[in-house]
Amino acid sequence: EDEHGLLNVIVFPDLYSQQRHIVRGEPFIVIEGVLQKRNNTINLVAEHLWPLSEARAEFQIPDNLDHPDIKEIDVVAYQNEDTQTGLDHVRQVAPSSHNYR
Repeated sequence: EDEHGLLNVIVFPDLYSQQRHIVRGEPFIVIEGVLQKRNNTINLVAEHLWPLSEARAEFQIPDNLDHPDIKEIDVVAYQNEDTQTGLDHVRQVAPSSHNYR
């Protein structure tokens, strides 16, 4: 689960038996697999599993990447013709507040 919703992870018995110690013993794991969407349900069919500690070394970002200086990034705001109503379709993200008195 994350801020965008839920995702089911399907681990077939053969992979589970090979990687049971990771599935049951690690607090965080990296999963590689195939995404499937059926009836508005998203599933990830697992093909490979790694403990997060091992995956960091596997997927490490090289130090020599050329990152732009934040001051050089030009921020351009999108403005449509009717800026007053341009975001009417966006739903309120914050939950309703409660008064517990």
